[in-house]
Amino acid sequence: MAIKLYDRVKDLLIKYPELRDSDKKLLWAIWTVSGLTENGVISKEKFYDASASESITRARRMVQVDFPLLQATKEIQEKRQEKQKEKGTHVYRTTLPFKSHKRFDEDGIVRDCECQIGKDH
Repeated sequence: MAIKLYDRVKDLLIKYPELRDSDKKLLWAIWTVSGLTENGVISKEKFYDASASESITRARRMVQVDFPLLQATKEIQEKRQEKQKEKGTHVYRTTLPFKSHKRFDEDGIVRDCECQIGKDH
């Protein structure tokens, strides 16, 4: 029976604490223990067969919620929280681009209009 990704991530976080602070190192470790790397290299074909990086990082987050002792250092946790805050508010801080078009005004006259994309008149 194949080991679930969640269990594989948990085992690696227990065995190698340095993986708790680095998703890149965790990705490489998962791919290595899965037999996808050879002499420190992964072929394109094996890379395509590898677990997706998003799946691995999602499993890491789930493991760290379920097992608080496997969490990253405080410094890394703070950096991850700050990064998440920036991602969460990015859409609200971004100014939408403008588009030029013609529209009817309230008197039925065609006028040039420049408005933000996605904004109603």
